[in-house]
Amino acid sequence: MSVSELLEKYKLLYIKPSYGSMGKSVYRVELKDSGDIHISLHSLAPRYICRKNENIQKKLDELLGLKKYMVQQGVHLLSQRYFDIRVLVQKGILGEWMVSAITCRVAYEHYFNTSVCGTIYDVSEILPRIFMQEETNEILQSLYEVSVEASQEAETYMGSLGELSVDFVIDEHNKLWIIELNGKPQKKYI
Repeated sequence: MSVSELLEKYKLLYIKPSYGSMGKSVYRVELKDSGDIHISLHSLAPRYICRKNENIQKKLDELLGLKKYMVQQGVHLLSQRYFDIRVLVQKGILGEWMVSAITCRVAYEHYFNTSVCGTIYDVSEILPRIFMQEETNEILQSLYEVSVEASQEAETYMGSLGELSVDFVIDEHNKLWIIELNGKPQKKYI
């Protein structure tokens, strides 16, 4: 599918470098009700606006050049303030995957990129502010289970690994989405 077709289907996309780090060059692309397309870099304010009669692919080619990028379906988030949940998963002494830490990275106000985060919290500080205890427990259980399973799957395809982080967001329907796995997670965000 082309970017135009994906925008028609999902209305919101993220375009990320295939081999990126620290949220550099992550674009947020949103199809507005007017038919205009807003392209943002780090902040929610659009850096570029393609009018409905302009070619979005041409504009993206100008912005992205020849680098390889991946296109990811955008998720309408639970909160007005963008945050993600980073789960650090490491191998224990016996080679089993286990969760070492879970944090929430909260983006600066009016920004979507949590790699350029304003504040980092322990997940136990954030989830109870949003959810009832039972829901918080269910989300935590899912974070643990899915992160370990994702680590095992990544290792199956990539070979032996020792640690990685699994980054999640929660959508407006309280559903968890994996947004990426990081093979070299930054420890300052944990």
